[in-house]
Amino acid sequence: MAGTYKRVHLSGIRSIRVLTLEPSLDRSSQPRCSLTEVSLDDDPEFEALSYVWGSPDPASFVICDRENHEVSPNCAAALRYVRWTSKPRVLWVDAICIDQSSVREKNHQIPLMREIYRKAKRVLVWLGLGDENANTVFKLFGRIGLLVRLGLVRCFGEEVEDRKSTRLNSSHI
Repeated sequence: MAGTYKRVHLSGIRSIRVLTLEPSLDRSSQPRCSLTEVSLDDDPEFEALSYVWGSPDPASFVICDRENHEVSPNCAAALRYVRWTSKPRVLWVDAICIDQSSVREKNHQIPLMREIYRKAKRVLVWLGLGDENANTVFKLFGRIGLLVRLGLVRCFGEEVEDRKSTRLNSSHI
């Protein structure tokens, strides 16, 4: 998905762009941001946003460096929901921080993504706007997390026997 403005080429082999997302009290307002080049070698402070790209139709736009930039509706929604109300937030968002119209840049930046996510102080995960099914799933995750913290269930699908020697399964959750 190409933006409607041209980005400046990155100056270093370990350079990336981060965006500064402007705050807003109005969740429905169009996201506004600016791009800044930073070097991974300088340990920049930023958060990374991971999200489901989803369908590009209908197109959505963010204002980036005072120009319209086309993004997926899910990216625009994620930015509306993760922005703060009173202060800017510095993020790395692949669809905006990597020039999607440049094969050369994508070929250079994509191998850096592992390090970008590793160096981020936090990775925000956006799965999309929730519905009743999503709320049920997250309640289930909370219950599973409690069982893991209590030592009744191990991570990665392993089951352990409880004190009464019965096997735990999904009916116990």
